[in-house]
Amino acid sequence: MTLGPIPTSPSYGPQTAPRLRAAWRASLTARWHKNADMCHIYDPNCGHSGRVALLAILLFPTAHAVHRAAILHDIGEASVADVAGDVKDANPVLRAELDRLEADAIAALGIKFPQLEDIERRMLWLCDKLDAWMWVGHHKPHLLQQLDWREARSRILTEANRLRVNVTEVVG
Repeated sequence: MTLGPIPTSPSYGPQTAPRLRAAWRASLTARWHKNADMCHIYDPNCGHSGRVALLAILLFPTAHAVHRAAILHDIGEASVADVAGDVKDANPVLRAELDRLEADAIAALGIKFPQLEDIERRMLWLCDKLDAWMWVGHHKPHLLQQLDWREARSRILTEANRLRVNVTEVVG
């Protein structure tokens, strides 16, 4: 078996090494810093993004843009911050600005984030929230009885139903 030419990034050049280092370091950004019950359990973005991508591949096997987005969706947080979802939900203007800043940070790394259709954004959202649910359930299952996690479960099940995937056994 012989390999043909190996494709490289069109932006390969002297700036590549710093971008590779920056992207790799960004993947180590810690999650859960605002959650007093979970902040001591190290969960780097690369682990979370990998699990989100795995869920996306399993739940939506032909949604390739979602798979790529799952890997990349939090990489900009290293430059901007991992602002908790409840804060962004309460401040839509802040959410929009953070989304723009994260997109700029991803672009500065030389990464093209896929443009997602509405249904693909919903798929990514479901996998992102499902990973959070499963992570908490694995590390601190008693927390899932709290009101905010019971509400999250309801939102997960509602979206899964809308997307016609069954995650009931996963979220109990």
